[in-house]
Amino acid sequence: MKGLLVKLHAQYGAAIEAMHQQILKLRHAQFVSSSEHLSTQTDLFAEILDLPLPPVVKQNISYERQRKGRPALPKDLPRQRIEYHLDDQQMAEFDSVKPIGEEVSETLQYTPARLVVLEHARIK
Repeated sequence: MKGLLVKLHAQYGAAIEAMHQQILKLRHAQFVSSSEHLSTQTDLFAEILDLPLPPVVKQNISYERQRKGRPALPKDLPRQRIEYHLDDQQMAEFDSVKPIGEEVSETLQYTPARLVVLEHARIK
């Protein structure tokens, strides 16, 4: 008889706990602000599935920066350098002028049956 009472007490205790949780959910749904409502879709995935892990694939990943613009011109093409300096009027505006670097841009010049790379160097 005592064993039967213990079983009934455990069953009723579990049922009461389930009802208590259900009441808490209903109160939460009724009184919480609308921005705090959680999606009920989380209840769909309450079961934890034991899925096999996919095999590990080792990959060599290189993080090279993507170049923007056109690709560089081939190094084997003949090159002709054209330098641009300040003219006399612009030089007269300064006390002294020293080159501090240069910007080089390349363009292709097409002469029939011949390609030449023109390097435009603007002295800074």
